[in-house]
Amino acid sequence: PDSDALPDRPPAPSVEEAAAAGALILVAEDNPVNQQVILRQLARLGFAAELAGDGAEALELWKTGRHALLLTDCQMPEMDGFALAAAVREAERGGDRRTPIVALTANALRGEAERCLAVGMDDYLSKPVELATLRRVVLRWLPESTPGPALRDGPLHDAFADDPAMLRTLFDEFLRGTRALLDGLAEASRRGDPQAAHGIAREIADSAATVGAVRLLAAARDFGDMNHSPRALARMEESFGEIDSRVTPP
Repeated sequence: PDSDALPDRPPAPSVEEAAAAGALILVAEDNPVNQQVILRQLARLGFAAELAGDGAEALELWKTGRHALLLTDCQMPEMDGFALAAAVREAERGGDRRTPIVALTANALRGEAERCLAVGMDDYLSKPVELATLRRVVLRWLPESTPGPALRDGPLHDAFADDPAMLRTLFDEFLRGTRALLDGLAEASRRGDPQAAHGIAREIADSAATVGAVRLLAAARDFGDMNHSPRALARMEESFGEIDSRVTPP
């Protein structure tokens, strides 16, 4: 049995109820599939969350002062999670308020955790985020009076095991989005644009981590300099092909 498991919680409170109780979570995430997964995971754990689609939107929502915890993706366009954390800490300077910030990232490179802490984040979660791990981290940083539940671990499938239709929809969206990203990665490699190529590879890693596509995640993380791109691209295409042809969610 799972030593972290606790009895199922009642439904999560509404956003307004959680804000009034000092337990509202702000989530900054730009990937549509990842948005649905993290919100569903938090809801299954009994926590209410408000979503921001990028760092700039998250910063404006944070300024309302009604969030007890900020969960932020590290790789986002315009304002990423690192810039968001730095902006929050700068705005807090000299005041009494300090919002805990937890990073959500698919980047397992050495030094990533240190980089998160250096800009003022408090903790670090590596995708795919398991439910038990998410529960522990949320409980660590929400006010002590905030109740917290626990369910069994799992990324995309576990978050939507009770909703096969939504699971199918999100999986199809992952396939469409990743196909477009792979095409974009190939084009960036052909035109010799390493900055664009590495950015796209990070997006692929992010999505792969969420759905638990281990081989695709490893290939995307291993994406090296432009000299190694043909081999890395071949590995990603092979891994994606296996997912597309063999893996079907229930």
